[in-house]
Amino acid sequence: MSALSRVRPGAGGRATNGGAVASPAAPPAQRLSASRWRQPRLVVGLLLVAAAVVLGARVVDGLDDSVLVWQVDSAARAGSPAAALDVHPVAVRFDDDETQAAYLAADQPVPSDGIVVRDLEPGQLLAEADLEVEPQEPAGQLPIDVSSGSMPADLAVGERVDVWVVPGADTTGGDPAVGPTGSPVLTEAVQVLAQVRVAGITAPEATVGATRQLLVDLSVPDADRLDVVLGQLARGRPVAVRVPAAVP
Repeated sequence: MSALSRVRPGAGGRATNGGAVASPAAPPAQRLSASRWRQPRLVVGLLLVAAAVVLGARVVDGLDDSVLVWQVDSAARAGSPAAALDVHPVAVRFDDDETQAAYLAADQPVPSDGIVVRDLEPGQLLAEADLEVEPQEPAGQLPIDVSSGSMPADLAVGERVDVWVVPGADTTGGDPAVGPTGSPVLTEAVQVLAQVRVAGITAPEATVGATRQLLVDLSVPDADRLDVVLGQLARGRPVAVRVPAAVP
């Protein structure tokens, strides 16, 4: 065999019958398969990413519409000072402006001269109607002796009451049509004061039928007609009716 017909090991070619060296065959081309986009895991991953983007956008939009209001941390009784309330700000998104306006915004402090007008529970949002700004000075204060059964047992300072006079039993032994002061007794209930604030109240006694003293603030119009109020109170038995706080 001649030298031209020999092939060296590792030359990468192969000999032909004519003795020439042929080049090695090229490997087949690799192409991306279109079926990879149809793989379930890839589709689910894309859907999860899209859902996360939409959800995040909605959360951001909701935060933009929320406002800070006061939330009550500890229970408070009606009549307690607003300055003693335990509150903290929370972000709330209200359905409409009217509902939002019913609550105290946390960008302003709780009124230090306010009074809680109804019982508050932890977690409750503080509404405008829960507080009442105490007037500078009442025009006067009127003490009224009321039997324990003629007022709410849990009536507290700061609440408001309507004061009525109802026909009472005659205890003078005289003319049943004449009261202890000589005035004609009532034959039907009469309201003498409306929505007056309770400024003070004595503690209830264990004795049945015991009397408690109710101290109420008088407005200027009530003070101007004090003679009429006293005259009506002398004609019967006073009854204090709690005025419920307005619901926002």
